[in-house]
Amino acid sequence: MQERYQGPGAAERMRARAGRFAAEAYGLTEEQLICMVYSPFTDAGQRLPGYLEREHPRLAAQAGEVRGLLGGDGEPGRHDQARLACWLTGVSALNLGQLRTLWRAATVRFSPQGGTTLIAAILDGDPHKAMIKTRLAADGPVSEELITGR
Repeated sequence: MQERYQGPGAAERMRARAGRFAAEAYGLTEEQLICMVYSPFTDAGQRLPGYLEREHPRLAAQAGEVRGLLGGDGEPGRHDQARLACWLTGVSALNLGQLRTLWRAATVRFSPQGGTTLIAAILDGDPHKAMIKTRLAADGPVSEELITGR
């Protein structure tokens, strides 16, 4: 798995591959994937200002309006609220109800066991991993190896 991200251009290739998969399998755009990475709508928008400042600087001044819309229970009545709800749906691929559910939810945090790298964190929660015993030669030593599924 680590080899996929090593070497010149590896990150760009994997980003393109992930983008194609997200589009084909889920109909998601790169903008929507970036929104997922930031998770700007969980924890009552704790990461919203940073997301808007970095990804949508022209809308950073509207953070308060986003907070009001997602923190409320009613449907957007004003034209500008409806337009904002439409924009939020576009960048997140989630409807207003789903965004409000995230708004009220706390972010799930992970604690990687066995390392602090991104790969270790991913493998920590992988339900398809297992330790197996391998032997390279018939009379060679037995060693344990972690394999991952899919």
